Amino acid sequence: MKKFKELKVCGHRRSGTHYITALISLNFLESYDYIKIYEKHKTPKKLDVKDRKHIFFIYVWREFEEVAKSIFKMRKRFGIDENNFENFLNRNYCDMYNKNLNPKVKVENFNSSRIITKVGGGLKNVKMTPYEYWKHDYNMWNNLNVNNVMLVKYNDIINNFESTLLEIGKKIGSNKTKFEKINKKIGWTPIK
Repeated sequence: MKKFKELKVCGHRRSGTHYITALISLNFLESYDYIKIYEKHKTPKKLDVKDRKHIFFIYVWREFEEVAKSIFKMRKRFGIDENNFENFLNRNYCDMYNKNLNPKVKVENFNSSRIITKVGGGLKNVKMTPYEYWKHDYNMWNNLNVNNVMLVKYNDIINNFESTLLEIGKKIGSNKTKFEKINKKIGWTPIK
């Protein structure tokens, strides 16, 4: 990376952020330890994006419908106590939250996997519906007027792998033109 001293990746929940971060780490930093650059689901303000010009931030996003289906599928992990998808779409996250659920989620990295059985608290205070929250999160990143942020759509990586990675490389000052795919599951999946 010639233009920036550091690279950080974050994104909306269930947008493929773990997988995309792993791809970026492998291809541009030549590291399997992608957690070093993973900033989870933090906001631009929390990451102090505008004042940290030496860091290039990539925000991973996915279309709402895909995100909503994925969050609903893994709802117990998020503490969502709602079994009807239509109701889920129309209720605020905070009104569905229940810390007493029993999720079972598999987390897979390059060389390891583990099982999580704890409810996460990231959505417990969100006073927005899933769509409102998705739109709010996306707009926070999309409306930034800075040179050290790039929005990367999950489906662009999947459907246009080479050209999307070339575009990322150009933004960060890399002249790399050949990229390695990851053919294994990276990230979180519910266990039935």
